[in-house]
Amino acid sequence: MNGIERIRLAFRTLPGWQTLLSVAGIAAAVVCLTIGGRGYAEILKEKSQPCEVKGTMAANNEALEKIRNLEEVLSISRIEETEGVLLFDDYQSQVRLIGVDAGYLNGKWQMGEAYPNETAMPYVVLNEAAVKGFQDKKKARIPEDKQPDWLSDSFQLEGLKTELRVCGILKDGAEDARAYLSLSQWMWIQGGGQEEEEALTFWIRLKKEGVKGQAVKNLTSLGMQMTDQGEAQDAEWSVRIERQVLYLGVGTFAFLWSLLLFGYQLRLGAVQRNQTEHVLVWMGLHLKRKVIFWQWGIVVLLGGAIGFCAGWLLGA
Repeated sequence: MNGIERIRLAFRTLPGWQTLLSVAGIAAAVVCLTIGGRGYAEILKEKSQPCEVKGTMAANNEALEKIRNLEEVLSISRIEETEGVLLFDDYQSQVRLIGVDAGYLNGKWQMGEAYPNETAMPYVVLNEAAVKGFQDKKKARIPEDKQPDWLSDSFQLEGLKTELRVCGILKDGAEDARAYLSLSQWMWIQGGGQEEEEALTFWIRLKKEGVKGQAVKNLTSLGMQMTDQGEAQDAEWSVRIERQVLYLGVGTFAFLWSLLLFGYQLRLGAVQRNQTEHVLVWMGLHLKRKVIFWQWGIVVLLGGAIGFCAGWLLGA
């Protein structure tokens, strides 16, 4: 008897309602396993993404060097920020003016490149939200036929007579409109010779979100006062992980229980009591067990397919 014949025999000898009950149980189990596994994978993905934290500390080169050498830290830059309005013809865009080292900028360049940190010409990098934010007094955006040549045309900052040039447009993932420029240019726009602040603000980019809690502790120990301790995110992850572990636990228990229940039903003699009883006895116990294994496989594949599709849709 070849494999195809054994599958046919396994189908014909499946017990009726017991099979449906087992398929339903395995399907429900796989729904839980799929939802739990997918949810846990999403949490791991979130934890693996780079993130930023913000803190303040007095100027201290030794402490900054230690921060740069922390295992969790990718880069660090002093930042300054204020609100501003960029002007182009009759259009304007409300932006956050952010002074930051060019090497700290992160994202995909839509066009252009970063500004030099030391330059006499006031260059800015706009993010996508700032580009899309240009509107006239009637809240109408710039039409396609009047779009500026972003890297060649001149822009102005409200209250500043000097022209600005855009050197790049960055897809930084930020929802708010931002205009990045060098720290020296930011200081010049704000009035030039400002006194050195006692507490400076820094952006620290971390390797991944999952190390934020430990990174904040290390940064605090080096004298950095953090604006985000990462506790809220950790608490949210803990709640979500507990939920996914519950799904996985229930799914595993239900899966094993359904398999054992189906095996017990077969062992009671559901196969021997059908019309192929004499054939199976004549073929021998060894073949009879193979048929039972095929039946187990059919039930697992059928229930698993139904449960996976349902779990994927419910977990979306």
